[in-house]
Amino acid sequence: MAWRLHLTNRTIQQLDLLPGAPALLAAWSRRNRVTYYDLKTGVLVSETVLSAPEVDDRNSLTWQVFVNGLKAPNGRALPMVTTDHETIYLTDDANIRVYRGAQTDLFWQAPHGSDEIKLDVRAATAFRAVALDPLGDVLTALDSKGKLHVYRKTKRLGAYDLGLKLKDDIRPNLAIMRGGERVFIADNAQIALANQAGKLIQRVTTYYNIGRMACSPNGQYLAVSDLESGVVRVYDGATLKQTHQRFAIDLLA
Repeated sequence: MAWRLHLTNRTIQQLDLLPGAPALLAAWSRRNRVTYYDLKTGVLVSETVLSAPEVDDRNSLTWQVFVNGLKAPNGRALPMVTTDHETIYLTDDANIRVYRGAQTDLFWQAPHGSDEIKLDVRAATAFRAVALDPLGDVLTALDSKGKLHVYRKTKRLGAYDLGLKLKDDIRPNLAIMRGGERVFIADNAQIALANQAGKLIQRVTTYYNIGRMACSPNGQYLAVSDLESGVVRVYDGATLKQTHQRFAIDLLA
């Protein structure tokens, strides 16, 4: 049964689709407040306010307990969580974690509690967006000059100029399918599809400003929201051809 979720009294900063039993929609109204809804019925499941501990060592037991608890009610690990000091990216099983600090600091940690590896970023400028493949094989980061930095686990594959012109006042989007074969980049009014080797496959220009973007785990579909109107448009992940559009309030079904 289709359902509508009316959240006009809250600014949605992030949406996550979390498969499982049941499948959940996670709506973030603040970086530390997440509300879970049953994706099939729209019923409110729970709301959580996260409180990250103040620690000097991310290998400490206190921190590990916190990160191990970053899971939805259906047991699925949350893909991205932002604290006061870093953004945490988690794989589906939470066995791999990437920490994004200030500017270009990226740290890889796997498995739980192992030593962190600081990734080689070369001459990268400040990272504007980061995306981790749900399986943990591929990590991508977009810097302020529009270059796409690609890593296979901890190995740097390169930095690729895709000709993107980023605006300071609009946050770019990165999305990556499971396994990393397709990487989607959105900057203001442009969507680009690249592979993990940095090859540009397709590019389309939109007539609207892009708000948020997410791809299906298999990369078949790409959902893009209009920053002003609230319309969500769905594109074919292989061709970037639009398939349909709906208002975001109607799309959660």
